[in-house]
Amino acid sequence: MNGGRIVERGPTREVLSAPRTAFTARIAGLNLVAGTAVPEGLRTASDEVVSGIPAADVVPGESAVAVFPPNAVAVYPHDGEHRGSPRNTTDAVVAALEPHGPVIRLRAEGDGWAHGLTADLTPAAVAELALEPGSAVTLSVKAATVTIHPAAVS
Repeated sequence: MNGGRIVERGPTREVLSAPRTAFTARIAGLNLVAGTAVPEGLRTASDEVVSGIPAADVVPGESAVAVFPPNAVAVYPHDGEHRGSPRNTTDAVVAALEPHGPVIRLRAEGDGWAHGLTADLTPAAVAELALEPGSAVTLSVKAATVTIHPAAVS
């Protein structure tokens, strides 16, 4: 429930492992990007595509969400070089760095789908990258770690 209304239904374990709303994703500690399902993943409101693996009930052209954990997000200096296979990259700015158990949770802000994303980093990585609020970064997420689900029906 959010604000006195039901936003998702189902067994708790299923709802939290595959959230369909930003509210439930926050409770589950997951990143959620909203948009429209397309064959390659999800098209965002800013017309960017987030590649991922669609759930069996995803219908292209309908509202959907891309869901992935903070530990799936790699962080690079904005002007740095990053190599690898991640299909999803976006520019962002560090909004906050917060202790989160044994890791530091980076909260991002930016245009498009970067806004509100979180990434979990080791303290050593934060120090090595000299990250602080206001630092420009590039976030990268492998498509294999992103699941596309139908959005919750309002």
